[in-house]
Amino acid sequence: MEKCTLCDSRRARRNCPALGQIICPQCCGSKREETISCPFECVYLTEGRAHEQLVQIAPEQFPNRDVRIDDDFLKQNQALLTFCGSNLYLASVEVPGVLDVDVRETLEAVIAKHKTSLVYEPALQNQLAAAVYRNFEIRMDEFRKKLIDYGGDTAAEALLDQYILRLLVFLQRLAIMNNNGRARGRYFIHFLSDLNRPMSKPEAMAERQ
Repeated sequence: MEKCTLCDSRRARRNCPALGQIICPQCCGSKREETISCPFECVYLTEGRAHEQLVQIAPEQFPNRDVRIDDDFLKQNQALLTFCGSNLYLASVEVPGVLDVDVRETLEAVIAKHKTSLVYEPALQNQLAAAVYRNFEIRMDEFRKKLIDYGGDTAAEALLDQYILRLLVFLQRLAIMNNNGRARGRYFIHFLSDLNRPMSKPEAMAERQ
């Protein structure tokens, strides 16, 4: 019987792509995203997602409760929400080692910038969150420029920024709700991967504003 390379006691049954070793199901379940940085393509990670215990938080504890979001707004701006979520995903996976906790910090910083009328660049001590922040802002700035070039004006840009702020707050709430509490948890980033589809053209976005 081949023993698990982690516990050296139970039978090894699962090929761990993160470690390049054969481990037992018990170690796979207990060490997943705790001491093992699991890649998204791992079948056992995907299977485990269906039974994940998420951290529970009451809606009244959400930050930025002053920002109003309802179902009608989300339905009317579904394409823009997909665009923001996809950009956040891409901005995250471009940074090696980034975790959900870093993305939550990034969202907090981006929202803080959008809520102030001043030129505001947050000083993030977390270097991973800072890198995701830069990646995300670069992508969104490119989108704004394309939208303006297509025929937008200052008023349209201001309205777009208001919509983006509300959608970022919605993504922040999703990030809080999709938190498995694991030390190396990437449940929310994995969730965002479903939004990583071909980007909508700026002119298509403009028609929805």
